[in-house]
This record gives sequence, structure tokens and C-alpha cells, in this order.
Amino acid sequence: MNIVLARTFLEILENGNFNKAAQRLNVTQSTVTMRVNALESIVGQQLFVRNRTGAELTSAGVKFRRYAELLVQVWQQAQQEIALPKDLSGTITIGVDPHLWEGPVESWLLWLRRELPELAVSARVGEPAALLRGLSHGLLDVVVEYNPHTRPGFCVEKIFDERLVLVSDTPRKRVKWHPLYVFVDWGEEFRKVHSVAFPDEQTPGVSVQHGRWALNFIMEYGGSGYFPLRLVERHLAEGRLFLVPESREFARVVHVGYAGKTRDSPWFAKALAGLHALSAPYAEPPRASPRLLVF
Repeated sequence: MNIVLARTFLEILENGNFNKAAQRLNVTQSTVTMRVNALESIVGQQLFVRNRTGAELTSAGVKFRRYAELLVQVWQQAQQEIALPKDLSGTITIGVDPHLWEGPVESWLLWLRRELPELAVSARVGEPAALLRGLSHGLLDVVVEYNPHTRPGFCVEKIFDERLVLVSDTPRKRVKWHPLYVFVDWGEEFRKVHSVAFPDEQTPGVSVQHGRWALNFIMEYGGSGYFPLRLVERHLAEGRLFLVPESREFARVVHVGYAGKTRDSPWFAKALAGLHALSAPYAEPPRASPRLLVF
């Protein structure tokens, strides 16, 4: 399939209509229409429905979306590897859960550039389903995530245990409900255990889906919320944040996953050893406590 057709499909999807997609692609709207017609002819299905507000995907278009993304990603990766400078011998592509970037993974990226300078390093943030697809299709070499893949051909290793603790901008005691509590959305599994831990809790006044944003909000405007200890330990040491005593804690395990064949790569053993070494300071086994929920 012509890669231009897949890119045009995705551009329409991102911009919501044919006209804006044409502007972004620097072509005429009629050219975009011709490309969509050609694409629909190839797949044998209508992919878009045009209306006054723009263009919407049909059910076939929804199914085709991830294949279009895959086509473009494979092409981009092929271009990257073919165009490697002479002083680089290969590439390593890392997939990371967005909640795990800050900490050992960020340090790992710097370590890879220093210790394996012959490699081009690419880091991509993605949700669990996207990481699994990337690993399955060979677009990712290694993923760092919470939910390990157990499919045949995949290998999973534990990196460290992570604790989520309740912190506040001012010292306070544990209470049933606090009006300045900020709900930090650490993913579907956290939402489940959080609702079990606090079945009668009211809807928080503020909910944030990004840990760093939530932390910045609390540091600026006040409040409390659950965070991995690795994100708040410096603020705790400096007295800018305070642990809420006797509060619930949550624990989860961080894993590294990779395809079995990736172990044969010449860089693999050293790169993985580096990740484990950088993760060691963050390792803190869950403490036995009736207030600890593991997810």
C-alpha cells in the first residue's frame, strides 16, 4: 500500500476534515479526496462519512486506524535505520508507560547515550495496549510498564516495587474526606483499588490524569494526593510535602518486557543490566500492613 495514503488517512483523522488535512499536507482538497477514494478502493470499504462538521470514521475506518498507524510507524522506523550515520551501528527503541518516565527510565536514556554511544536511541510513551502492539510488531525492542505481557515469545522481568503514598502540602491527620484532595488517575487498575479502599468517598474537586501536572498543582495551590514515592521524596526531605500518617498506601510492580529474540542483540545484556542498576535505588518491597493494597 502507498504510505502516502495511510498518512493522508491519519491526517484527516487528526484534523477532523479534508480541508484542514489538505492544508497540513500542502496539497489541494481534491488531492486528499482522490487519495481517500484510492484507499477505500484498495481496502474495499468506506472509511469516512463527510458531514457539515467534518469527517467521521465509519466502523471500517475505526478498524483500519491502527493498521494505518502501524504502516506509518514501520515506514518511519525503516527510514531511521537505513539513514543511520556511519558512526552508529544500530538502534534501540524503548516503549514506556507515561507514568514511569520520570525516574529510572529517564536516567536510563541518558545512560544509554553515554554507555552505548554506537546506538541510536528512540523513546516512545504509550498506553499498555499501544506498548503491546509495538512489541508484537517489532516496533519496540523493550518496554517498561506495570502490566507484564504473558504472551508466548515475550519475556518479562521485575524491575522494582513501587509505593504510592498520600502526601499533603501541609501537615495533617488522616480524615475520612478532605475537601482539598486531588485524585491523581494512575490508570484503570488504580481506579479500581482506589474505589475499593474508599467506597464512600465523594467526587474530588480536582482530578488529574498526569502525575507531574497533579504534583505541580498541589505544590502551587495546595491539597493532597497519591504519588509514587520516587516523585515526592525530594519534596518530603525538604519539608515542602508531608506524608499523611496512617493513610492507605498502594503498591505495584514495575516490569521490563521484551521479545525473546531481542536477547540476541549485541547491546541487550549491557542495556538491561544498566536499567536494573539504575532501578535499584527505587526498589522498596511492599511492607506488610493492613493499610497496603497491592494492584
